Amino acid sequence: MVECSSDTQIRPFLVEKRCEPTYEESVNVLTADGKIWFTPIIDFIREKRYPKQFTVGDKKRLQKFATQFILQGDLLYKRSYDGIQLLCVNEEQAQTIIKEIHQGICGPHMNARMLAKKILRLGYY
Repeated sequence: MVECSSDTQIRPFLVEKRCEPTYEESVNVLTADGKIWFTPIIDFIREKRYPKQFTVGDKKRLQKFATQFILQGDLLYKRSYDGIQLLCVNEEQAQTIIKEIHQGICGPHMNARMLAKKILRLGYY
């Protein structure tokens, strides 16, 4: 509470209310050709093949970025800084994981940052 004199002018501020989950926009990550975001990484690890539209700089970034991933069969894992292997998931799996953690049985309805941390702790990327 703040004490104000009667001649003090108080201006209200507006608070935006979101009607949709904030995570829907960021989960939809497809490449330009409509494939899953980690398809170029899998192709590079398996066959040392780059996407056709990649420039020299993109190829160098992919080489460096791919060192953080492990391919076991058809599953791609990302090495986290503490040594845990995080399973890379597609959009459909990510939506299911997010809904289950956020709204599932005993879901804590946490904010976006805490939700992302919890998903990483559970072993998903």
